Amino acid sequence: MSLHELVTVIKKHLTVNGNFALLLPYHRKDEFEKIALTEGFYLEEEVSVKQTPVHDYFRVMLLFGRNKIAAQFHFIIIREQDQYTATFTDLLKDYYLKL
Repeated sequence: MSLHELVTVIKKHLTVNGNFALLLPYHRKDEFEKIALTEGFYLEEEVSVKQTPVHDYFRVMLLFGRNKIAAQFHFIIIREQDQYTATFTDLLKDYYLKL
């Protein structure tokens, strides 16, 4: 499914006050934001993800809705000094068996 097709399906099924979130490769963020905006969706929150402090961002979590509000921007680093960071652990401890 292309990003355009995804937004079309979301637009068809999302309630008027609904939100949707997705996880994308970081390099596709700008492309998706443009598509979403053309369909009337606005970025509400963005969380960029790095493997370590020295790596570039490689994933992004995006939250969109139909209301234009000031977007919030955050970032997560997965590992520092060969250990999972507290932020990463708190976010995903319910999904990983060994965190």
